[in-house]
Amino acid sequence: MDKLRVWVNFDANEVPLEGLRKSLGNDSRFEYIEKRIVDYEKVMDMAQETDIIINTFDKLGEQEISRIAGRTRFIMRYGTGYEKIDVASATKHGIPVANCPGANAPPVAELALLHMLNCGRNFSRSIQGSKKGIWPGNYSGNELDGKTVGLLGFGNIARHLARMLCGFNVNIITYDPYLNQAATIQTNGQTITVVQSIEQLFSESQIISIHVPLTPDTRGLVNARVLSHAQDGLILINTSRGGVVDEPALLDALNSGKVRKAGLDVLVEDPPSTNNLLLNHPSTTVTSHIAASTYESEMRTQAMIYETIDAFLSGKISNNVINKNELMRRSEYARFK
Repeated sequence: MDKLRVWVNFDANEVPLEGLRKSLGNDSRFEYIEKRIVDYEKVMDMAQETDIIINTFDKLGEQEISRIAGRTRFIMRYGTGYEKIDVASATKHGIPVANCPGANAPPVAELALLHMLNCGRNFSRSIQGSKKGIWPGNYSGNELDGKTVGLLGFGNIARHLARMLCGFNVNIITYDPYLNQAATIQTNGQTITVVQSIEQLFSESQIISIHVPLTPDTRGLVNARVLSHAQDGLILINTSRGGVVDEPALLDALNSGKVRKAGLDVLVEDPPSTNNLLLNHPSTTVTSHIAASTYESEMRTQAMIYETIDAFLSGKISNNVINKNELMRRSEYARFK
């Protein structure tokens, strides 16, 4: 039997790939290919010759999926966010699309906490000053203890962040339209208050950390109207997707003092141009989309990728297949029921 071609668009010098190499590379069912390709047409040429695509950076819209549909049997997203994949088009062509929810949640939560502490204590600014001989530095800041921290969204990452915040004397509140509208949530021995609107979340929080996916409904969710409800001097953290925040509105809020500090791991343009106003603003700290980038996270992600592909080939559709329900309604997927 011919081997199934599996391609991951990564360079092993950029990402440790030993997990995939060990599982897929040593599995006799697969011809495992790790090859970094940037040129669009070369990406499409490779995709059209691939049975299982482990999607990393590439947009797979309707046009792209129509081109690969004759060969590709499965699209596996390396990571959580899948906004670059047209899932409806993949479903139309009978291609399952899966992601890796939760695998990178702990490190993303860690980076959100790091940004939170840095925005309060001017940690990175002090480091820059000490390298210039400014010693001792006079970078007065604020403690995290005693603050109200608002979590916009309460999925895997936000729950890990709430766990990490348990070591601080903070009041945690959350807004998530998908939550049961109970008044409180008990987790890790801590009570988290569920508020009833995004406006209430912003009006009651001194620190906001964003943890929602980028969808048509969430694009520009944090806009001028929402920010107008915030307390003056808000600290805003975004480790989700840049498009969730209306960047001109955030710039206005930073310039007015409505937002005192912003810790951002993502921007709308990713990577940003060097003249990006948020990148160069004195009240922002921007990291280079590193939230999920830990060795442990990579290994968990790669283990989930193998398990999901193996399940599919064994006649099962894992729960992390995004279009599972739609595919199972189709007669050709009756075997998965």
